[in-house]
Amino acid sequence: MPSKQSRNKVGEYGLISGFKGYHAREDQTTLPANVLVSPSQNVVIKTSGRVATVKGYTLDGDASAVADSGILSNFDFTNFKGDVRNMRAGFLTASPGGDGKLQFRYVTGASTVNWVTLKSSLSNVRLSFCEYWDNTALVKNLLWVDGTNNIFKWNGAVTTFASATVNTVTKEGTTTWAQEGFSATGSIVINGVAATYTGGSGTTTLTGVSVDYSAYTVGQPVHQEVVTVALSAMTSISATFGPTVIGCGRRNQVYLGASNSNLLYISKVNDYTNYAFTSPTRVVGEGALIPLDSPPTGFLAQESQSSTDAYDLYISEGESTWAVIRATLSSDLTKETLEHIRLKLSEKQGAQSGKLMSKMKNHIMFVGNDNTACFLGYLSYKFVPTIVDFSYPIVDDMNSYDFTDASIFYYRNYVYIAIPQHGLVRVYNMTDQTVEQFSGAKALEDVTQQPWFWEAPIAYPISGFYVVDGDIYGHSFTNSESYKLFDGGTFNGQDITANATFAYNSMEDRTQSKGCNEIYVEGYIKQNTELSVTVAGDIDSFRTSQTVTIDGQGQYVALGGGGNSLGDSPLGVQTLGGATTVSGETLPAWFHVSKTFLQVPFYQQQITFRTQGPDLQWELLCFGTNSYLTVEGNNYFTD
Repeated sequence: MPSKQSRNKVGEYGLISGFKGYHAREDQTTLPANVLVSPSQNVVIKTSGRVATVKGYTLDGDASAVADSGILSNFDFTNFKGDVRNMRAGFLTASPGGDGKLQFRYVTGASTVNWVTLKSSLSNVRLSFCEYWDNTALVKNLLWVDGTNNIFKWNGAVTTFASATVNTVTKEGTTTWAQEGFSATGSIVINGVAATYTGGSGTTTLTGVSVDYSAYTVGQPVHQEVVTVALSAMTSISATFGPTVIGCGRRNQVYLGASNSNLLYISKVNDYTNYAFTSPTRVVGEGALIPLDSPPTGFLAQESQSSTDAYDLYISEGESTWAVIRATLSSDLTKETLEHIRLKLSEKQGAQSGKLMSKMKNHIMFVGNDNTACFLGYLSYKFVPTIVDFSYPIVDDMNSYDFTDASIFYYRNYVYIAIPQHGLVRVYNMTDQTVEQFSGAKALEDVTQQPWFWEAPIAYPISGFYVVDGDIYGHSFTNSESYKLFDGGTFNGQDITANATFAYNSMEDRTQSKGCNEIYVEGYIKQNTELSVTVAGDIDSFRTSQTVTIDGQGQYVALGGGGNSLGDSPLGVQTLGGATTVSGETLPAWFHVSKTFLQVPFYQQQITFRTQGPDLQWELLCFGTNSYLTVEGNNYFTD
C-alpha cells in the first residue's frame, strides 16, 4: 500500500450520493454514477436515500416438508365482519397428484399461525377468485373457479372449538355462530372432518350436529364448509362451460370466462346462479352473454362515468386486447344495453395473466405480453383510458424474464412484481409523493415527471403477496409455505448476498486517462459486518481493480456511546416492506473511512460494495475516490 501523505483534502474526493435507483436500459458508461446497475442485488434505497442491505424473510406458519408445486394462486378475502382471510392454493405434487390444497391463514391463541385446509384433493391450484355480496343472507362470499363446471362459494366464517356432546358443538367466546357469519343450517369442518347441523346458529351452541366432536381439542379452528354449485344447476349457462376467470361487476353481477372460449357470461344482479336475459331488448338487472375478441385473461373493476352511461369491469383478452363493458340505460330507465368496447392498443399489450393485473390507487397496473409493466386508467385531461409504461428504466431485465406464475401487487406506494421463474421480486418505489401537478395533469399520470425509481432485484422466491397487520408477506413458489418479507437477517436461514454495483464514472471526461489510490466511504455498519469495496477501472479486457474491506469493528466506526447521532431515529419514515418505522428501531453504528490501495488507472471507473452472510447490515450515505489525471493523457488509445 502506498504511504499516506499529509495534505489538504478539501475537495479531493468526488463524492457520490443522492442515489437514484436501478437501471437496466442504457449503457452503463453513460448513466449517472449514483445509479445502481447489474449485477446489483439484494440492496434497497427505501425512503431514506441510502443504499442498504435488504432484510431477509422468515416463515409464517409451518415449514413445508414435501417437494411440491409451491403456492400457485392466492387471494385476500375480507368477509362481512371485516375479517381478512389470506388464502393460498398449492401442495400439488407430481406424484400422485390430485393432492392440492386451498388454505386460509388463522391465528389461534396469542400468536400461533395456522394455515387451515379449506378444500383438499385439488388437481388444479391455479384458481381465480372474486368477492360477491349475498343480498339474502347479508354476508359477503368468496367465489372461485378452477376450470371445472362449478363455482365454489365460502362465506369466510371461522371460530374456535370449545366443547361438544353428541349432536352439539359449542364455540369459544360470547358471540353467536351467526354473528361470526355461519349460516342458519349447513356444514362445519373441524380438523378436516365435516359435519352437518340443523340449528342453534343464533346461540353459541349448534344443534343437530351429525358428527361427535367431543374428543376434539379446545381452541381448534372451526370453519364453514365450502359450497360447490354446479353450472348444470344454474340458469341459462352451458353445463359444459369450464370457467377459469371470475369477477364481480359494479352492480353485484358475476362475470365468468374460460381460457378456451370467447364467450362472456354475466349474471343477473344479486344472483350469481342466473344468467338469463330478455331478447331482443334486455331488461335492467338481467344477465347477459357477450362474445369477446379472445378468451379473457382477467377482470378488474374501474370507475363509472355516470348513472346512465357507465363502464363496468375492464377485461384483458388474449395477448393484445383490453376492453370494457359499457352499460347504457334507456330513457325510461327500464332497459339496459351492454356494449363490448375495445380500447386502442398495440400488439401484445394484453395482460399476461390474471395475477399480473391488479389495482393501484386510481389506476390498473399490469404486465403485458410485451413484458412491459404499465398503468392503465383515465388522465385528468383525457376522456379515454391511457396506458403508461413505467418499466422502461429496466426494459433489458424485463425482456429477459419468464413471467409464468408471476404476480403484481401494490401496497403503500410500492409496486411489487414477483417473478418466480427467476426467484426474484422487482420493486417500483413510488414513495416520494412531493410532485403533485404539472401541465394541468396529475403527476401520477406521467411517470417521467416523478422522482420514482426501481429498486435492485431482490432474491425472494415468491409467487404472490399478502398483508398482515400492516406488513407485507409472500407465498413461496419453491414449496408450499409462506413468509414475512423484509424481516430478519437471513433468507429463511440462508445467507444473504448483497451487491451494490454503480454505473461507470468518467469524471466528466471520457477521453483522459485517470487514476486513483484512495476511496472515502461514509455510512452505517453493524459490528459483525465486513464490507468489501472494489474500485475497478474500465471494462472487459482493459479492466483492472483493487478491493479493500471496511470492518464493522474498525477504529473508524462510532461504536459504543449509547447510540449515534443519526441512528436513534432512521432518516426514512417508511421501510421497504410498507410498515412505518418501528418505535425504538436504530441504525447500526456510523462510520466514515478513507481506504488506500495500489493505483487503479482508468478512463471509466466503477465502484462495487458486497457482503455475504447472515445478519449483516450496512447502509451507504456517500462514497468517492481521489481521482486525478495521469501523465499518460489519452496515449493509451491514440493511434
